[in-house]
Amino acid sequence: TWPFAISSFIGILLINTDILVIGWLVSAEGVGLYSAAQRVVQLLYLFPSVLNTSLLPTFSRLALVDSQKIRSVLETVLALVFLAAIPMAIGGFILGGEIVAFLFGEDYLAATLSFQILALTILVDFPASILSSYVFAYNRQRDLIAYSAIAGFSNVILDFLLIPRFGISGSAFATLLAQC
Repeated sequence: TWPFAISSFIGILLINTDILVIGWLVSAEGVGLYSAAQRVVQLLYLFPSVLNTSLLPTFSRLALVDSQKIRSVLETVLALVFLAAIPMAIGGFILGGEIVAFLFGEDYLAATLSFQILALTILVDFPASILSSYVFAYNRQRDLIAYSAIAGFSNVILDFLLIPRFGISGSAFATLLAQC
């Protein structure tokens, strides 16, 4: 379980690093705007996490016994995940301003572009969540640590490169790139 714990810790660090760097480089207002946009997307991340938890026993049971069946289950689940993720991401991108205004009010409309970019992370995060159980079932947890660390370091570096020029939208883009 250590590799899962470490990769989860790096994931939490990745999410919260944005806010820390925005606080250093932008302002408290930028932190508030970005946090509002980020929290909505983080709430959506719960859907694949719940599915991920329920799939782990199936993946673990099939991993060493039936490689064709586990592949079939993975393909089906990923198709369903994309079936949910694509409309959420596109809807969040297209309706970003309306969603931000509805949830937080007109004062938060400056968070719209950040929200739109972060909504696109759903396309990466949803399948990645499912793939982490698949990787775990094959006892390759250490690979999760390596990829999480690469994403975490990439996010920090990209934050320092993009936030000074693009503000909170630069941070959202850094997160999207790091997750990819």
